[in-house]
Amino acid sequence: MKDETLSYTNFVVVVRKKHVNINLVKVPISDYEIRPVYSRRMSKTSDAVKRTKAVAGINGGYFSRKDKLPYNTVIINGKEYPSIKLKERMIRASFVVDKKGKVIIDRYNNLLGRKDILYLLQA
Repeated sequence: MKDETLSYTNFVVVVRKKHVNINLVKVPISDYEIRPVYSRRMSKTSDAVKRTKAVAGINGGYFSRKDKLPYNTVIINGKEYPSIKLKERMIRASFVVDKKGKVIIDRYNNLLGRKDILYLLQA
């Protein structure tokens, strides 16, 4: 039987002799919508969670403090948002939700030309 409840766990692992905090959120995706939020202002993830009335939030990646833009591609509801295009983005992993709700994790260059991308975030 599957665990169908929203849960949060925090634990510490050792990576290269350093302690790293891991925050794990388990979400029954049949009960919740998973979607990214794009913010042009410098804000905490917890502020975005409050603003959007979300039940959880995950910091999506790196951004330029000068330009206040993410360093990789962001697509929300099929619209690509402004970002700083790094040449390495073609081979970086992307988290995608297509218009049918299917989750895909693949390299960006393997996703080029797809017209069915609803959300895309790059690692």
